[in-house]
Amino acid sequence: MRALLLTAVVALGQQPPPDFRADTNLVPIEVQVVNRHTRQPIRGLTRSDFIVLDENEPKDILAFELRARPRDMAVLLDVSGGTVNEGVRFAAAALLEIQREQDQLALLSFSDGKAKLWTPLTSNSLELAASVNRIFSERGGAMGRAEKTSRLIEAIRTAADTLAETPLDREPLVLVVTHNRDNSRGTVQKQNLLDRLLTHSIRVEAVIIPEEWISSRPGFGGMFGNPSLGVPSRGTSPPSRPAPEYLEDLHSVDSLAEKTGGQAVLLNYRNAQRANSPQATGRTWDVDRVADTINTELLTRIREQYSLAIRGASAAEPQFRRLEIRLTDEAKQRFPDAEVHARIGYYSAPVGGSKGQGGGRR
Repeated sequence: MRALLLTAVVALGQQPPPDFRADTNLVPIEVQVVNRHTRQPIRGLTRSDFIVLDENEPKDILAFELRARPRDMAVLLDVSGGTVNEGVRFAAAALLEIQREQDQLALLSFSDGKAKLWTPLTSNSLELAASVNRIFSERGGAMGRAEKTSRLIEAIRTAADTLAETPLDREPLVLVVTHNRDNSRGTVQKQNLLDRLLTHSIRVEAVIIPEEWISSRPGFGGMFGNPSLGVPSRGTSPPSRPAPEYLEDLHSVDSLAEKTGGQAVLLNYRNAQRANSPQATGRTWDVDRVADTINTELLTRIREQYSLAIRGASAAEPQFRRLEIRLTDEAKQRFPDAEVHARIGYYSAPVGGSKGQGGGRR
């Protein structure tokens, strides 16, 4: 896995933190601990509150970090949803709020073709905001598109490729806003992507906006709901056509997020409802509630995550090794509703090789 420079929070009298650049077998593990009911991060945990199992064998935690490290983030926007893309636009604006002075963001969009890189990694927030406006301008056509398919898995891979040169002292992260269906449906392609993400220690965080949120703006007809998603039907009668096939599998990105240590946030009718008077506002979404939901359920988790590191295994050939991160029994008693999210594993470093735990980044 990707080696990284991680400064441990140590008490006086303890030995200094290990050098991640020198020790290529050190494996970084980003951990989010949230309350399973409120989805809010649990603060105040220490190194002694965690147990790390590598193939069921306990491992010493060699580094422990409470502060968020600088990040390289690829923000990936799914514009295949036609008029519902206005929700994607509001979500994108909210996600840009995660940027700190030391962070860099890249901006990409995709639909049924190859993902397009609008802005390479930059710390210029004005440039990023301008790119969002270009993506969703009438001239760009994203607001009016109504593609029936998207290349979600391929687009996430492209976003991950933009993080290939992430320095060792920074965290790579893909933030995707999507309608959550992919036209490939291939399990091999998805597994290959997961292997790549784990090899490079890249986490995926997702915001899912169901496609069937048809626009309520004047000229676009009534508002149709989907009770299975918590979206009540109202306005004119629902269309008579059958539900799209992709509704049979609404979890195209969920498992990628979960297995890399991230989570998926669903923007549904309850937590990001449409504006009360769309005819007056011209909005399908309540932009303030979209921003609040993303900040509360996603950005706060990222800001409050824990960074751990263990010494990984070596092998003649890279082998996948399963990780499990738990809280101690004493920590569970203090936080009985705690839920731990971390990546499911890593690939071992070659014996005597110079490549680190991140696929060879130096």
